[in-house]
Amino acid sequence: MVTEAAVAEKTVPNFIGLDIEKAEKMCRLDGIKIRTIEFEESLEPEGRIIIQNPQADQPVPAEGIRLVISGKSYLNFLPNIYRQYDMREGSFLKRFLWLLKHPQIPIDRTIRDIHTYFEPFNTPDKFLPYLASVLALVLDENWDEAKKRELIANIVKIYKLRGTSRGLALYLKIYTESTPEIIENYWPFNGFQVGVSSTIGVDSIIIGYIDRSHCFTVRIPQTIDDTPVEMIRKIHAIVQAEKPAHTNYYMIFAEPELEEADFMQVGVASMIGVESWVGETDNVHEEIEEGKQDDRGE
Repeated sequence: MVTEAAVAEKTVPNFIGLDIEKAEKMCRLDGIKIRTIEFEESLEPEGRIIIQNPQADQPVPAEGIRLVISGKSYLNFLPNIYRQYDMREGSFLKRFLWLLKHPQIPIDRTIRDIHTYFEPFNTPDKFLPYLASVLALVLDENWDEAKKRELIANIVKIYKLRGTSRGLALYLKIYTESTPEIIENYWPFNGFQVGVSSTIGVDSIIIGYIDRSHCFTVRIPQTIDDTPVEMIRKIHAIVQAEKPAHTNYYMIFAEPELEEADFMQVGVASMIGVESWVGETDNVHEEIEEGKQDDRGE
């Protein structure tokens, strides 16, 4: 919170010639209070500041500053009979009509900037749900604002690619901020064959029949330990919503990188599990590539 003492130490910027909207933004950022905004007819473009009090480089008063902006009186749109001018008191109707300009400012801004409301990266955040509904999209409230905007900007392209690996990869890329790999007609496990592939959970699993021509594998380029549980659930939800109804899928996450270990040498590097290991290391990605080659008949 900006205190009165802090405000007193600041000086008033030069607002002359600026648009009132820009001046208001500068005041918000600098913690300067605007006491009053008045209108006056001028040859300057409408909405430009023509008078400020205090002047530039003067200390900011605690009660705020006064700004006068150029405007066109509604009196100009009335018949001449309403433009009578009293030399002593001026035109009461003209002064009264200036009051109507204040609530009109935000309305004029909305009309002026209406095109930006239909641009995903420029529209106000409160307008995002409506813009998404126009595109038949239901936004997840837990997504951050940047992802919502990017999804809305790409949703028409995703609709055109719905049911394809490209469409699914684009949707997942927007959510995970990394590029997934979609491997079509591939399943990472072979059927259960005694003596050939029969190690449950390693090279075979007991499930229903899988037709490889109607399945695909999604490879996420980040480890499962680095992926929050809620994100994993949402990734599954996206795949379920975007995949063809008759297909099955399997999801693979990247393996964590292992540190290089020296060969076991008694007295040099011999602490099992710390600086040396006994046995061979498995690489699931190499097995997957070998499986893909087998499926292709290479």
